[in-house]
Amino acid sequence: MSESYLPSDFEGFDESTKRNLANVGNFISKVSEMSLEIHLLLACIGAVVNVFHLLILTRKSMSNNSINLMMIGISVCDIFIMSFCVYDILDTLLQKYDECAPPQSYFSKIFDFWASALEDHSRRLSAWYGVMMALMRFLIVKFALNPKYDALSKPLFSYLSMFIAFLVSTGMTLFFWGRYEFTAKEVWTPPKECTQYPLGFTLPLYKSSLDDIYLIDASVALIVFSIIDGLLKIIPALMFPVITFLLIKELRTAESIRRKTSQGSFKKDSAASEQTTKLVILMAITFIAAELPIGAIYVAQGVLINQPVIVEITYELVDVLGIFVAINATTHCLICLGVSSQYRRTVKALFKFCIKTTKPLATGTALQKTSVTSARQAVVE
Repeated sequence: MSESYLPSDFEGFDESTKRNLANVGNFISKVSEMSLEIHLLLACIGAVVNVFHLLILTRKSMSNNSINLMMIGISVCDIFIMSFCVYDILDTLLQKYDECAPPQSYFSKIFDFWASALEDHSRRLSAWYGVMMALMRFLIVKFALNPKYDALSKPLFSYLSMFIAFLVSTGMTLFFWGRYEFTAKEVWTPPKECTQYPLGFTLPLYKSSLDDIYLIDASVALIVFSIIDGLLKIIPALMFPVITFLLIKELRTAESIRRKTSQGSFKKDSAASEQTTKLVILMAITFIAAELPIGAIYVAQGVLINQPVIVEITYELVDVLGIFVAINATTHCLICLGVSSQYRRTVKALFKFCIKTTKPLATGTALQKTSVTSARQAVVE
């Protein structure tokens, strides 16, 4: 069971506010604990679905335009995010149900730390790639007849954009996460009921702390990073509605042009363009639902750094909202299946290929006939 919050934990507030904060904190803590199994299930589904999604997107017929390449980047990020969620929740559940489990070793602690850093890095990149994809699609539709913007639909532009975003996000991750250090400040002793340990058994308990190698106070660095990281999640989420509105407007304009044009090839191209635009719009909606609340919480953590109990509650709230992140990661594949005819054709072609490769070449009577025919041909020759 998670630790209960008491009114006395909230300093600097009047008694009525303390009681309300304690009630809210206990409710969020209970919901967070109850949602672990649900989050684990959704994360497992999200990881499997995105592996399949990545397999489809990397087929030769799909990976030939900028939008699909952006979706490949998003899918890779989602796989990392979902895999970390599965690992982290399983570790939490094992510790919850095994009170005699020893603390993590130094190397396990380091692995978990950098896994968390990679998850944070992937979350940031996924949101950036999503808004870049939406913006790219808007510019392609907006300036479809302008040859200056033809490069936007080329794979090279996507590779360059994703690489720049990757470098910026990596720099942010290393600047903040690289400032942590691990030291054994305490000693762990097994509870009395854990009789499997020898008498006097102890282990070092490693904890992380921020250092000041960049001549910046640790608390100030934490505030700055939390606010900036939160804003960099909020800004893309706020840009999505704007870009979505512009995309819908351009889509209606393109539909109006299509109705006035009787050329069959133009109608076919317009239909394909409309499918891609709808796909981007639907993905933008799922990104808004998943990223906007968590981005706001990160900003709040930076502002409320001097209220550690409230910050702890916000971390539990992020765990609850992680369910929507898992749903967002899973829906990308479903959106592609529902909207993109090219995606559906690629899925069908892949399944047909798998069926053909597993089908036996010849069995039973057919094999005998083949052998007899081959023997006769050998005799004739």
